[in-house]
Amino acid sequence: MQDDLDIDVEIMVTKILPLYNGPFVKLRIKSSDVEYTVSKPLLCQESAYFKAMFEGEFSEDAEQIATLEPVEGVLSVRSVQCLLQWIYHKRYFVNKKQPAQEQISSAIELARLADMCMVSGLGLHLAQCIKDVLVANPDPDIGLMRNANKNVFALTGNHIRMAGCLPTGHAVRSMIASASVEGFLGRGNFKFASEAREYPTFASDLLFEVKKALVTMKWKSAEFLDPITRKTMSVNGVLLD
Repeated sequence: MQDDLDIDVEIMVTKILPLYNGPFVKLRIKSSDVEYTVSKPLLCQESAYFKAMFEGEFSEDAEQIATLEPVEGVLSVRSVQCLLQWIYHKRYFVNKKQPAQEQISSAIELARLADMCMVSGLGLHLAQCIKDVLVANPDPDIGLMRNANKNVFALTGNHIRMAGCLPTGHAVRSMIASASVEGFLGRGNFKFASEAREYPTFASDLLFEVKKALVTMKWKSAEFLDPITRKTMSVNGVLLD
């Protein structure tokens, strides 16, 4: 569904407005007192997961009530609320009252819930939100030297683990890997060296982002010794000797 603020008024009235009407369904979160009444047409249009649940052969179809099981790092009261905010308004707002690490955790959690519920359109938006948090919360430089881990100060190993559960190529996964490129290539200890060895998804994403970064180099003096041929090569593949 398009952003309500950017669509033609006739389309809004004839195509979009009916989606906000009934019939309505209820979403309950197990082991809590939380229950939401949601427009069934809107929910089913935005989520293939709920469409199958309420219009398919599931028991919820008869009751029009879905009881959702909390899943750590995926489904919580917070992530469901944020998902409904996106479904209704195509908006997601970072809670800047939270610590930076918690802001990132919330964004990744929502990305995983949206993936589970097959709700599209959030990936790029959430990746930008995470980037904004990282830029606003850098690791201080060390004296006159730039800190190579500057971009990942607000990231944790748990963020890498959570993001690694998203599909390959997901914008949030790519953002976390791209934020780690400078630390990986820079001098000193790479903050997530152990995670790069422990989590193959992060290692593959990081390798892909490193390659993208290296091809942007504009000088010819960046050289390496090929481990197979033992010949000196440049990062752009030119044979130097």
